[in-house]
Amino acid sequence: KDLFWTWYRYERAVTASYNDMQMLSEYYKESKKMDDCTSKDKFGYWSSTVEMFARAGACYLTDMLKAKGAKSVGVDKNLDPVFAMPRGSEREAINVAIHDMIEDLKAKELI
Repeated sequence: KDLFWTWYRYERAVTASYNDMQMLSEYYKESKKMDDCTSKDKFGYWSSTVEMFARAGACYLTDMLKAKGAKSVGVDKNLDPVFAMPRGSEREAINVAIHDMIEDLKAKELI
C-alpha cells in the first residue's frame, strides 16, 4: 500500500495533476515531442511511464552524484530538437518523489 502511494506521488510529479490530464508536465510534453520526432511505432516509447521513470531516475542519480562533487556521466544531455529530460521545478519534484520512494523501500528493508 505504501509503495503504491510513493508511486502515486511520482506520477503526480510527472503529470503535474493526476486527476486533470489537461495539465501535463513539460517533461511529458517534451517526451511526446520526442515520440513525434523519433518513434517508429505509435505506442509512445519516449512518453511511456517506464521510459520516463528510467530517464527521471538517471537524472536523479546525476543530481545526487553532482551534489556529492562527482562529475556528470553524460546522462543529462540535451536531445535536440527537444529536451526529453525533467527540468527545473518539475525535476526537483520528481527528485523528491524518487528520494521518498527509495527511503520507503529502505524502511521496508526491500533495498
